[in-house]
Amino acid sequence: RFELGYIQGDAGSGWMVSILDGPHSEQRQLYGYPEPDFAGGVENADVSVVFKDPTALPVIQRVMAIPMKRFDKPMLGFLSRTEMQAVLDAPDTATWCGQRDRVMFATGRKPNVTGLGLGAAGVQVGPTGGIAVDEYSRTRVPHVYAIGDVTNRINLTPVATAEAMWLARTLFRNQPTPVDHANVPTAVFANPNLASVGLSEEAARKAHGAIDVYKTSFRALKLTLTEASERTFMKLIVERASQRVVGAHMIGPDAGEVIQGVAIAVKLGATKADFDATLGIHPTVAEEFVTLREKAH
Repeated sequence: RFELGYIQGDAGSGWMVSILDGPHSEQRQLYGYPEPDFAGGVENADVSVVFKDPTALPVIQRVMAIPMKRFDKPMLGFLSRTEMQAVLDAPDTATWCGQRDRVMFATGRKPNVTGLGLGAAGVQVGPTGGIAVDEYSRTRVPHVYAIGDVTNRINLTPVATAEAMWLARTLFRNQPTPVDHANVPTAVFANPNLASVGLSEEAARKAHGAIDVYKTSFRALKLTLTEASERTFMKLIVERASQRVVGAHMIGPDAGEVIQGVAIAVKLGATKADFDATLGIHPTVAEEFVTLREKAH
């Protein structure tokens, strides 16, 4: 039912393709987060998202541990593994045929540092195209520093802003301040929102060994008198030994707003007992984060 132009992105694997029904035929090439944001914001359209990297599609299931098919319209729809494999098996120059009105490509991005003469200056560029820096954002040349997306560390606006402040303290206040990329909250403003802070289950097990997982999926109380079938999913990852909350994840309306608040607690090292002792605001979706009691596993 769709046509997919299969291309190789400059930044390597990991790009995705959204294929949208619409009144006009159109192809546009996009980069990074905007792709699912655009896909999720399309009204009255059948939206599919295809991941080129075979590990990219399952990442949402790995983080959220739910089958995405439970989140039907108006939310994003994902192609089946059989359909996705047909894309992955196609040669780079091939077109996987069907019929769609619009195709939007997100091919990834890499730092725009070509032509700056970095090599001549002795500044090292890493394998992903980012300027190589240490924890103080210093390059291999002692008097040259780099921050933001050109370093290809965490390409988010608030991170770049924080890196600038940390560097200013180091250079101008005589307060050596390393970057702190731990527990950076982030969101994808698709429909539904996806938001996360801290570690996934997989990363938490690698870092801490034994963990406890708490999760819930529900239809919001405010939808009781409506025909809407929209559901919300929430998940907490807890280090078992210390009972510290090391990850929080959410799919649902305003997930970015909710996770921004939860991120403060995660950053401060709050424990599961701290969450449990916090009273919820009723009736809100966010209160579910402080009422999770039963371990999923």
